[in-house]
Amino acid sequence: MCGKEAHDLAHLFVCNKLRTRWDKRNCHALCRTCHATSHSGDDIYSKAYIEKESEEAYSKLRLDSNTMVGNVRAFMEETERKLNDG
Repeated sequence: MCGKEAHDLAHLFVCNKLRTRWDKRNCHALCRTCHATSHSGDDIYSKAYIEKESEEAYSKLRLDSNTMVGNVRAFMEETERKLNDG
């Protein structure tokens, strides 16, 4: 976010949300200061994401993040295939 060298992998939506845990849209490299700031609760990371991508992209990712996974095994197999395919 600040332009410094990134050392941490950060999730826009918490990584325990299965549907977006490995989603490339949800993972970003941040410097340690920006990563710590993103956890402060002031929404700076969300604002930066919206500025870079769009409000629509943020809303779609938020919806995906909050959508329950019905069949976890099938979802994990599908996700593994997508990750292996690049």
